[in-house]
Amino acid sequence: MESISVILPAFDDSHNLKSQLESLNNQTLLPKEVIIVDSSSDNKVEDLINLITSTVQIKYFRIGRGFKFDRYLFLLSRIFHFLRGKYDFSNTRAYPSEAINYGANKACGEILAFIDMSTLPDTNWLEDYVGYLNKSNDVVFGVTQYQYKTNIQKLIHFSTFGFTPRESNPGSLVWKTKYLSNKVLEGYRSGVDLEWRNRIRECLKTFTPKKKYLVYNSLSLSVSSFLRKMFVYQMHSVPLKIQKNTKDIVFALFLIFLSLTLSRWNYI
Repeated sequence: MESISVILPAFDDSHNLKSQLESLNNQTLLPKEVIIVDSSSDNKVEDLINLITSTVQIKYFRIGRGFKFDRYLFLLSRIFHFLRGKYDFSNTRAYPSEAINYGANKACGEILAFIDMSTLPDTNWLEDYVGYLNKSNDVVFGVTQYQYKTNIQKLIHFSTFGFTPRESNPGSLVWKTKYLSNKVLEGYRSGVDLEWRNRIRECLKTFTPKKKYLVYNSLSLSVSSFLRKMFVYQMHSVPLKIQKNTKDIVFALFLIFLSLTLSRWNYI
């Protein structure tokens, strides 16, 4: 049986660690190891690992330490060189894609399994997915059902993900040798998951199950935080070759608005 390395990025979400490790220890096919790549602003994840009993081997790696606006300050330090002498921004947080790639390089398993703190898998996730991989597939994508608890989350849920399970990077399994040649792009906070799946389809044999295997239960608790999060995500995904139709529609609407505004500028 092929060995599996589960890669789990962490950033200030220690409250989800116990339930995630329990779900991984309850798999009908246990992984060889769980690789936790942490760039939290505190040591809570590391402290919890030392208190949790796990049948599966846990490997913990610290990669950076996040703080407010750290990646933006790092970018500014690259533009304004005088900042480098005063502040050290080299040890900032890792984006999820960077944590995944770091974990992939440290993995010992033949198969890499991607998961995050907020996405809990069914108990038969790994067993079924290894079966899919062994049917001559290079990658099996995750299938996630998004859930809500509060009325605000319900509103966000209905206006975005809906009831239909969605293809996702969390939950995906891939042969390690294939992934190391086709890694997720680094340097972007969001959008790289969709870019990776689009790119992988062009060069590898992929499969997406028809039923859900994971649930996500950490939708934003307020509309303002959701809008702020989506704005940041969209700004990061602008340079990526994804959602082309959506970008074209938004740009066309902007041009229409601009032409109407300019033609009536004196009146306005």
